Amino acid sequence: MKTRLSFSLVLLTREGQALTIACVSMNLFDEKGRFRNGLRELNVWPFYELDERLGCMKEYNGMTVEQAKDFTRTIDSLFSKVVVEFESFICPMYYSSRDEKKIDFHKLSTNKEDKEDKATLINVAIRNQDLAQLKKYLTNSNPLSRIDEAVKRDLFKCREHYQTHEQGLPIFLRSVQWNRPIQVNEVYKMLANWAPMKPEEAISLLDAKFPDERVRQYAVQRISQLSDDDLALYML
Repeated sequence: MKTRLSFSLVLLTREGQALTIACVSMNLFDEKGRFRNGLRELNVWPFYELDERLGCMKEYNGMTVEQAKDFTRTIDSLFSKVVVEFESFICPMYYSSRDEKKIDFHKLSTNKEDKEDKATLINVAIRNQDLAQLKKYLTNSNPLSRIDEAVKRDLFKCREHYQTHEQGLPIFLRSVQWNRPIQVNEVYKMLANWAPMKPEEAISLLDAKFPDERVRQYAVQRISQLSDDDLALYML
């Protein structure tokens, strides 16, 4: 969801020199993962340049804070805007990065977090001390206790070493950062390979801690094996 659209307003002199006089940048997807549509009015930042790698601004080349004091009340009317029109759809279009093959096929670049996850969580060798820490945690884990960040990374790295432990699935899911597409993609792969949870234990996956749609679908599939009478025992 960090895909950004950036604009730079460039002034060209008769001598062919280029001077960036303003810029603006925006996320293509909002905080809920919905693609922005319709007309968008963007206030530009005067005398800033964009860093193409980061989609953010570099050093300021315009007026100082003291010089800008007289313009604070009229800044909206004095400074320029860029109006962008996006395609509009009948239904909201949401961000998805579930299919990594499309990213590789179109040669799209990945962000820093994706590269970090691939290097430290996906394509990583498991050491004996990692397995020792895993065994220690699984033996003494408390489902109500908070998991440290370091422990989360160990749980994620060693996921294939306890996928035969049916009650380990909720533990694995608690180690996931749900705003990191690489980790979420791995969750979807592991759901198909994990030892099936008992239907009554899968009810725990409907907790608010696991809001992902596919995880809830998995939980419903497992719970659906209960008879109506058995399911009624767990309903309020």
